[in-house]
Amino acid sequence: MGRKKMKEKRSTIILALVLAAASAIVVPTGFAAESNQGDVDMLSYVYSFEQPSFSPVYICGEEFTRVSIDGCPFYGNANEPRLPVKPLRFLLPQETTVDEIIVETSEPQTFEMGGLAPIELGTAAYRLDQAPPVDPPTPDYDQNSLYPGRLCDVVGVQYFRGFPILHVNLRPVQYLGSTHTITYYSEMKITIKTKPAPLNPLYRGLPEDKEAVLYKVDNAADIAVTSTYKTTEGDTKGSFGWYEYVIITTEDFADYQGAWDFNDLVHYRQSQGLTAGIKTVESIYSEYSGEDNQAKMRNYIKDAYQHGLTWVLLGGDVEYVPFRYLYAFDGEGNIMSDLYYQCLDGNYNYDGDNYYGEKYDGVGGGWIDLYAEVWIGRAPVDCGEQIENFVRKTIGY
Repeated sequence: MGRKKMKEKRSTIILALVLAAASAIVVPTGFAAESNQGDVDMLSYVYSFEQPSFSPVYICGEEFTRVSIDGCPFYGNANEPRLPVKPLRFLLPQETTVDEIIVETSEPQTFEMGGLAPIELGTAAYRLDQAPPVDPPTPDYDQNSLYPGRLCDVVGVQYFRGFPILHVNLRPVQYLGSTHTITYYSEMKITIKTKPAPLNPLYRGLPEDKEAVLYKVDNAADIAVTSTYKTTEGDTKGSFGWYEYVIITTEDFADYQGAWDFNDLVHYRQSQGLTAGIKTVESIYSEYSGEDNQAKMRNYIKDAYQHGLTWVLLGGDVEYVPFRYLYAFDGEGNIMSDLYYQCLDGNYNYDGDNYYGEKYDGVGGGWIDLYAEVWIGRAPVDCGEQIENFVRKTIGY
């Protein structure tokens, strides 16, 4: 999207922040830096939006009107207007966090929808083992006020390999139910005021980490921000006893020798140019501290990550290499997951109860960490024959 000169008369919203963390993965598009030029205390970005279009959509046999803007996905809670939003992710300068966000807009434009069907509403989620709804959604929001009542949703700050990433959703469209009208902003400017913050302990300074984070954010072209991150010279990987690729398994599985075994997989990864090896759960349990075996494994992975670890294979079914139960937001019980071993910020249980991975179990009580520092997989084997099949197929494919 091209950048235009902001009109002199603007609408302004200031958002005072108490930040939490969250995740949403988007492809960087439409970036336009205004004039940061080395100033990392205040970052400004301008986005332009095409005029919205209207089209019919049918929900449970009833016609509604969908409002669309090119380049903007839809978002709407159940029984509330489903409108286009612009999800954005901004890399913050090193050792900073967000102090304040200011959103300015061009002059609003109003579109009458008198002859069109009611605005499209969000629908409630349902489980796969439940029957889908048969009745169309009905409005459940304040139709006498603009919806949403804000032009920017501040999702929060998440960390990827020590890089702070601010997640926000711009709202270029608002709807007034009582008059069936749309308010649209052709241009929005977001200004991010930063303040000092401690260096994230998972920051390694590796060039490949910086390259990876720049692929994830919308302001990768902002030199004022990216230049605050200095990378290390030379290769810090492969020091004695540490690996880029590690198989975590039991002593019995590590010692198993067959037509194909985990040592063959290690040699194969080494032939691909990686430093690779095996670490047994027994050695981890004896060498690392933690409230349980899962915490000890995670602490080992965090330690190895600081020495260049990128890939982890859990070599065994769950009775041999444990998983971590994570809290299910829908109240349907806990979920078996290995995400706990990937996303390494915080301890995944900020409030110290029996439930890991709750919404606000992130660092400092913020949103739970959903950026994975390492890639992880599991070979759910429980005998030598299954090890042979897994390794043979992995190398063969």
